[in-house]
Amino acid sequence: TYPDQFAAIAPCAGYPDLLLYRGGRTKRIAELSAEQREQYGITPKMFERITMDYVPTPVENMVKRAGTPSRTLKLIRNYLHHGVYVLHGEIDNVVPTYIARDMRERLGKFHTDFTYYEYPGGTHWYGDHSVDWKPIFDFFEQRTIPEAKDVKKLEFSTGSPGVSATSHFVTIHQQEKPFEVSSFNLMRENQFILDTENVSLLEVDFTQIPEIIDQIVLDGKEIPLPAKERVFFGKRNGDWKIVTKPSLKEKGPHRNGGFKDAFRNDVVFVYATKGTAMENEWYYNKARFDADTFWYKANGNIELVADTDFSPKDYPDRNVVVYGNRSNNAAWNKLLKDSPLQVYNDKLEFGNKSLNGANWGMYFIVPRSDSDMASVGVVTATGAAGMKAAYANHYLVNGTTFPDVLLFNDAVLTQGMPAVKCAGFFGNNWELENGDFEWK
Repeated sequence: TYPDQFAAIAPCAGYPDLLLYRGGRTKRIAELSAEQREQYGITPKMFERITMDYVPTPVENMVKRAGTPSRTLKLIRNYLHHGVYVLHGEIDNVVPTYIARDMRERLGKFHTDFTYYEYPGGTHWYGDHSVDWKPIFDFFEQRTIPEAKDVKKLEFSTGSPGVSATSHFVTIHQQEKPFEVSSFNLMRENQFILDTENVSLLEVDFTQIPEIIDQIVLDGKEIPLPAKERVFFGKRNGDWKIVTKPSLKEKGPHRNGGFKDAFRNDVVFVYATKGTAMENEWYYNKARFDADTFWYKANGNIELVADTDFSPKDYPDRNVVVYGNRSNNAAWNKLLKDSPLQVYNDKLEFGNKSLNGANWGMYFIVPRSDSDMASVGVVTATGAAGMKAAYANHYLVNGTTFPDVLLFNDAVLTQGMPAVKCAGFFGNNWELENGDFEWK
């Protein structure tokens, strides 16, 4: 994720992706004989369901896309930044050895500085030398992070600039398609050549480069450069131009969304007290449930504040998660008055769309208007049925993925993903019109 921060890495009994690790169970089940499956209580119908090829819907693909920053194999060429030493037990049955062998095969196709060692007879833990392995530390000692002046070739990929944006002196600020892989490939020999994929705004800090560079070749276009300084390049209608420094009100490395991003930056939870007794109790308990979950899973203490006690000036530049809607949370107008999404009892407005009923629930994130860095997350519903639908807090579970907006109805309790009405991302200016949404 931050490849220029390491000279070398060494996964020990490692796996590249949580989903791939979980998928190992499916692979092992598929390799069992019918008799073995029967012994484990896996019926033919269960086996068919476990191993069937599933084709996700466009809405499901949008939700899945929010997890791109964690899909390590999509970012695999970032490993070119450093040496890699893979250590794994020969008969590890917790993180199956085939995962390490797969990594060896993948690295072998493009990487020239990696070592693979499979410890004979080693399980998942075979003593302190499972990690305290001298050859690894010898490997580390022989490698250093190159200085900017020595970087002549550079490849970098990211799933979101809000997670990882920079390698050495090049920064990806904005994407053309949010939460898809964005990348650049730099060649700096006789010319400064930079090729990009899924990038709409980037920055090059030429002050880190000792030689004078008169022009850059960006995706094949020659662009003369001004004085030696930090230069921003924006793609407009497919054409790259030098642009001014982007406003912090736009998306960028400082604040790029994905609903889970709301739960950082010393977040505070603000719960509704202006609804009915049932609504007030529910939103308070929901905020407390999330805070307790965060404490249990992440050892973090989150402050809970009643809407009537919340003043933005008392919590400068801190993220806020609002529990409630415009009808029952007194802090809504302080934080979300100009949001393109407005939620009331029995109705929600999604830009120029209106949805009626008490059965809608929604999670979304928008920038905090009085801050250049903080965000506002919202856990909201249009009524009692929608509140029940919004009760699960899977957004605090590792491995789950949430885009900027997730809209669903109460059928989610029995149907799951098929009850999601809309999922997607705001545009780089945090507006709906330039966003990327899928509706069902």
